[in-house]
Amino acid sequence: MAVVYTALAGIVVVVHFAYLAVLVLGGLAAWRWRPLLGLHLAAVAWGLGAVLIRYDCPFTAWELRLRELAGRGLYEGGFIRHYIRGVLFPEWLTPFVVLVMVGMVLLGWVRLAWTS
Repeated sequence: MAVVYTALAGIVVVVHFAYLAVLVLGGLAAWRWRPLLGLHLAAVAWGLGAVLIRYDCPFTAWELRLRELAGRGLYEGGFIRHYIRGVLFPEWLTPFVVLVMVGMVLLGWVRLAWTS
């Protein structure tokens, strides 16, 4: 069963990264494929809620529970800290990366408003 739980945890990680891609790039992608806009807006609303209300992401909770059921080690600090910050870019770049991501979301919205 450990293999199944490990595989499911891996699927949750992939879905989590897909969510982040839609969050950041969805507005830009909606220039070409408008049906993505609704999913992007939902992702942004969920992300803003997590930041403003400070609730835990269910994807992280599911992944950690599946890792626990598989007998794997757990990590602390959340998904972004574990998989992205300090891994994909140095920790000190975090404010700049966040600024670029917010800029990409806003650029997508401005472009969509301009073309609508």
